[in-house]
Amino acid sequence: MDVDSMTDEDTRQKIDGNGALASVLSYVDSPFKLAAIVLMGVLSFAGYLIYSNQSLLIDAYKRDSELPKLDVSGAEDLIPMLMRETGADTVALFSVNQIRDTRTVERIYSQEGRDKTHDGRVLKLFSGVPENDQDVIALMSGETPCGEYAKAQSIVGLTYKQRGVTFTCRISIPPEREAFVGQYTLGWTSRPESLEHIRAVMQIASQHSVKR
Repeated sequence: MDVDSMTDEDTRQKIDGNGALASVLSYVDSPFKLAAIVLMGVLSFAGYLIYSNQSLLIDAYKRDSELPKLDVSGAEDLIPMLMRETGADTVALFSVNQIRDTRTVERIYSQEGRDKTHDGRVLKLFSGVPENDQDVIALMSGETPCGEYAKAQSIVGLTYKQRGVTFTCRISIPPEREAFVGQYTLGWTSRPESLEHIRAVMQIASQHSVKR
């Protein structure tokens, strides 16, 4: 825009804008005030994101509220049954929160009994380890993935390896597709013979590990 073509209104807007900027600059006369302004900007942006995505957040909350609830009260009966019927050397029970991308250790049992070392430990659901992440996707799809456990996939996995685990099976709780609020992981020191029987027993335990 040429200077000659600027209207009085344009001039006033420019002066007002410069005045507002000057006012802000005159206010920011210390690092503390600058930090306060930056913080206010960050909080305002976060508030805008929450407001603009509130429908998505509400939908996620509704889905979480409609999911079944993990029931660990019967674990002391179900886990020994799993070990007896499948010959597993290690059984771990996790609670799962898909929204937070976490699973939490609820129980770990070996042939020697309960191991409380990792009780309450929170792990990433998707850990970035390809073998683990592939199994998680399978669990979300209602599958019961079984396979060689060549290396530890988490700090809890180190416990599996210390106990000589070389083969694992996992199942979601409950076993239905997309209703993933918990997980059983069974481990053996050598590949078990009847995976069909093992999957059937795991299905039973999984179905009895939710609140109805």
